[in-house]
Amino acid sequence: MRGDIERYLALREALGYRDQDLRRGLRSYGDFASARGTHYVRRQDVADFLYHFPSSRARTRVFNWIRKFSDFMRAEDQKHHELDARFVVNGRGYGQAIPYIYEQDEIITLIEAASSAQQSPQQNIATLQFLIGLMAATGMRVGEVIGLQRADFQENLLFIRKSKYRKQRLIGLRPSTSRQIRRYLDRRPAKMDNPSLLVTSRNRTVSKVTVDSAFRRCTDHLGMVGRNGSKKPRLHDFRHTFAVRSLEACEETERAVENHIVALCAYLGHTSIRSTYYYLQLLPERKRELARQVLEAHDGTF
Repeated sequence: MRGDIERYLALREALGYRDQDLRRGLRSYGDFASARGTHYVRRQDVADFLYHFPSSRARTRVFNWIRKFSDFMRAEDQKHHELDARFVVNGRGYGQAIPYIYEQDEIITLIEAASSAQQSPQQNIATLQFLIGLMAATGMRVGEVIGLQRADFQENLLFIRKSKYRKQRLIGLRPSTSRQIRRYLDRRPAKMDNPSLLVTSRNRTVSKVTVDSAFRRCTDHLGMVGRNGSKKPRLHDFRHTFAVRSLEACEETERAVENHIVALCAYLGHTSIRSTYYYLQLLPERKRELARQVLEAHDGTF
């Protein structure tokens, strides 16, 4: 691994970077991993390496250095583990922030609260309600929903063109979801000719800042706070909820879990199937054990 690190550092230097601290940090990590006989970036090695740093700030800084190196190496070999940018260094090594998993009645309550929690034009309220419902029904990212065009909706399909990592994909829709999309479009005033699927009362494409702020007013109005270790509910947590509920409905066999995870990975647009396996940590012990068995059986091949 040390040779790969030197190659990465040489490239950064050729691009004009003069980051001595990063050089020392990555070389130290390379020595640590090599002493373990590791040839690839692996999450457990990174976690153990970070454990020896004295402060959360230092761990975060070094983690980001290793994550960028891992991204560089993954372009050549997928055996290097993906270190998700949403990971936060906390305690021993790193872990992912715990998402807020919505109950079905909470989703309905939030949609209803959109009209009472703020004073906004009816079109803006309808757009927020529609966004909440669409995210809950499809598990799409906020940016993906905002980036949808009217032409991207065809019958029971949505074409996602503005996705993370620029990965375009098609997702299937339930008939009930398709009906809600048509209902939202049919109620839009004729003068609103913006090609975006979601628009404001001023005929503009909605912004993430605006919908995040409006959603926070809804959750504050309802007095919603974090639970089970999570922070306050966010729009992005509808995506997490979709994934968890989908896996809850999966049959409890190793083959079923494996097949479901592969399908869910493609549906959600994940670049690595290991990102999808994260959701099994939020399920009962039985399915967590099945996930561990599947991961061990395929270690290094995903």
